[in-house]
Amino acid sequence: MTTAAADLSAGDPRRFEVWGSPIGHSLSPVLHTAAYDRLGLPWRYGRRHVDEASFASELAALGPEFHGLSLTMPLKTLAHDAARIRDAAATATGAANTLLRTGDGWAAFNTDVGGLAAALAEIGSAAAPRARIVGAGATATSALLALE
Repeated sequence: MTTAAADLSAGDPRRFEVWGSPIGHSLSPVLHTAAYDRLGLPWRYGRRHVDEASFASELAALGPEFHGLSLTMPLKTLAHDAARIRDAAATATGAANTLLRTGDGWAAFNTDVGGLAAALAEIGSAAAPRARIVGAGATATSALLALE
């Protein structure tokens, strides 16, 4: 374990979750838990079925041990709107797939744009003259921005 990881782990039982509807299929808890274990961090990452109707109350009820959330359909626009701080991609798309708790409230990030742009670059399609985006949700908006 690195010194940085050791410093982070001392008495720091942070919690994180992925939220969406549906959410039972998500492998995020497996991936994040493996990373935390590898880094020697006592953090926990779970999943929670949260729909649009319950998003605000679920977010408001989170205790201070919750430091971040991953959001999937249909919550990305609600996550964007709930944040006090937004990165450029979240602002441009009106959608966020990540919320991090800060001293000033929730900060929203859209990591879909960067991930999609990197995937396109990896296959040599970053400067494609045309593209077809199937769908109309938050990820489609992120794909559009990634193609710019």
